[in-house]
Amino acid sequence: MIRHGLTLWNKERRYLGATDISLTEDGKQELVSLWLDKDICFSKLYSSPMRRCIETVATIFPDTSYTVLDELKERDFGIFEGMSYDELKDTEEYKTFTNSDDREIVGGESRVDLFNRIKDCLDIIVADVSDSNIENIAIVTHGGVIMHMLAKYDIGNGTIYDYSVENGKGYLVKFFPETMEMQILETL
Repeated sequence: MIRHGLTLWNKERRYLGATDISLTEDGKQELVSLWLDKDICFSKLYSSPMRRCIETVATIFPDTSYTVLDELKERDFGIFEGMSYDELKDTEEYKTFTNSDDREIVGGESRVDLFNRIKDCLDIIVADVSDSNIENIAIVTHGGVIMHMLAKYDIGNGTIYDYSVENGKGYLVKFFPETMEMQILETL
């Protein structure tokens, strides 16, 4: 699982979910330097349809075809979209969000819906891979999707914050489809 490269909103530490923006030039260059010497081969690639993920795939794997899955989109951050912590920290909506186990966002996607979408995505990938005898896949997606996916399915049983990942980096995981569990093998 690979998080997309750096965008302007990532650099400015703004909530970036449903807004479709490109990578920065620095973000593209950083991807090249991060992945240039990696000796990892993938039989199949899956990507979020968001521009920042498509550009990440094109930068890291320029000659490789990939499958776009809408289920790999980032969480919709509703009224927080495009806002920074400094802009939000004193609002009642943000205080409620940060002090709640549900972490619901006004106008955004619920955590339950996000987890259901991630489950649907894994079901699609498992069906596709099992029909093709493919073993090594890459998923290029968003930080929030990776964090929630691993929080739900990693046998390490961490919280979403235990799986925070920087732009352009990710995790090499082993997936056990029969139990829907994952095991982190290494950090990329």
